[in-house]
Amino acid sequence: ITRQYARLLGKIPFFSPAHRCYGVIKAAAKRLEVRTYTPNSTIMFVREKQKELLIVTSGSADVYSSASKQSILTLLPGDFIGDYQLIFGTANIVSVRSGLSFVDVLTLSHEALYEVLSDFSDAVTMSKADIGLRETIKAHQLRTQRFSKLHESMKKTNKNKERRNLSKERRREISP
Repeated sequence: ITRQYARLLGKIPFFSPAHRCYGVIKAAAKRLEVRTYTPNSTIMFVREKQKELLIVTSGSADVYSSASKQSILTLLPGDFIGDYQLIFGTANIVSVRSGLSFVDVLTLSHEALYEVLSDFSDAVTMSKADIGLRETIKAHQLRTQRFSKLHESMKKTNKNKERRNLSKERRREISP
């Protein structure tokens, strides 16, 4: 199981085997915890300082922007969210809800990560010099831009739907 978890962690920029030794990845994989969410449960709240990495292992979870009631993205097995919040302890920029079925996730807490990193202080420097840290920041910036574009696109779509519905209502009022 540790090897399987290590492979999942290796997909996350901070833990990429391209710049992170296997010892760090394996130690973090051992600290992952399994969590199950029931259908239609909130997994992450927007603006909450959850400080956890979540990796979906089964089921699906929908991602929502702060002002949208419509999902902007669906997380499937192997997908992750919260890597930036895990490292920097910042608030979530989106909320995440389970879909119509149960969702299993692996979680790594901020505290568990920093305990692992303290054991590997010679291999990981939490500074701008660390490639994994830089890659995490870059991935977070791209994700934030993508979420913003999806949110804006959905706002336009909703406005167009409202206009069409209003137009239909007006035609009904005019028709004899």
